[in-house]
Amino acid sequence: MIRFILLQNRQGKTRLAKYYVPLEDSEKHKLEYEVHRLVVNRDPKFTNFVEFRTHKVIYRRYAGLFFSMCVDITDNELAYLESIHLFVEILDHFFSNVCELDLVFNFHKVYLILDEFILAGELQETSKKAIIERMNELERQEYYSANMLFLLQQDIGGIGDRMYLYALFLAEGKEILSDWECSHCWDLYESYC
Repeated sequence: MIRFILLQNRQGKTRLAKYYVPLEDSEKHKLEYEVHRLVVNRDPKFTNFVEFRTHKVIYRRYAGLFFSMCVDITDNELAYLESIHLFVEILDHFFSNVCELDLVFNFHKVYLILDEFILAGELQETSKKAIIERMNELERQEYYSANMLFLLQQDIGGIGDRMYLYALFLAEGKEILSDWECSHCWDLYESYC
């Protein structure tokens, strides 16, 4: 089981922290400091597995970021090392060569990606394709939800007709017109047909 995941830079600033066991805030800060001190000073020739208290820390360095996982002592190190690499590949897909600033300014998306393949401290999905498809679906739904909210705010009178046409557009996977809010329902229907 994964106890926690940390993404830290060389200076020790934690850019992402996900804990799967309950800990006090003071204990979390102490763990972050100790893990950073442990991995940053380690010789690159050594393995990426380190015993840490009663667990193991598995880490990997990508540019100036350290991706660290603390797991049970009996868990398979290579599986978790590969999951770190999978996480970085998925981040690269969404942010086109991910950097530290992407993690800072898009932290909500980073947590979503992490939650797509790790659930309650266990690896749930190892297929990059499946994770990317789910994330794309979430983005699509977010886009359509924003459009739906916009339409609800714009259309007070003929809400039923426009909402019906909007549902037709969504069902067919058609793009929503840019002049949707000022179009007459019949014009929208003609553009649908």
